[in-house]
Amino acid sequence: MTIKKILIIAGISWLFLFIFSLVNFSFLGGLSLPLFLFFPSLYIEFYGKFFGFLITPLVLSLCLFSLITFGLFYFKLLEKIYIKTFWINLLFWIIIISTFEIYSALQIEMGAEKLKIKTNKTIECFYRNSFLHSLNIAGKELQFDAHSVIVIDNTPYLWSYREQSFYSLPPTIYRNINLGKCRKFIHSPPLTR
Repeated sequence: MTIKKILIIAGISWLFLFIFSLVNFSFLGGLSLPLFLFFPSLYIEFYGKFFGFLITPLVLSLCLFSLITFGLFYFKLLEKIYIKTFWINLLFWIIIISTFEIYSALQIEMGAEKLKIKTNKTIECFYRNSFLHSLNIAGKELQFDAHSVIVIDNTPYLWSYREQSFYSLPPTIYRNINLGKCRKFIHSPPLTR
């Protein structure tokens, strides 16, 4: 393989990564820059707090991707190197996004069940945004959207990917948060001065 082909393959792969990072460039932009080759500690510090959530879907995605890619090459389903590179990258991102979406939904559902058991009360409302929506709002300083909301006994609980659990908020804070369809299940006490 010539250097020209290697550069083309690397360029196509980087383009896919860059396009994905545009979902939320302030949070994911670092992934599209090759700085992690020279400064891996910066990435570990920045993304390490989400390691508990990231590791399982990442490993599952890479295993599934490896199996499918092996099958494509073994059965010679892709011929030209540029076409291979495009389809392999497209396949990689479809698998990554799908796996994270499914894993996110499962984690939030399990968190909801744990909270239901912990409080020993019925869930009045459950609302979950997609994982791509969560990536879009991640890392923003003034964040008014929730990843997921549960209302139990007139109390809203919001999902944290970092903690992988739900947490409650006082009324003075949750009044400013977009709780989606669960807003109507909360009957707030009047504000006191």
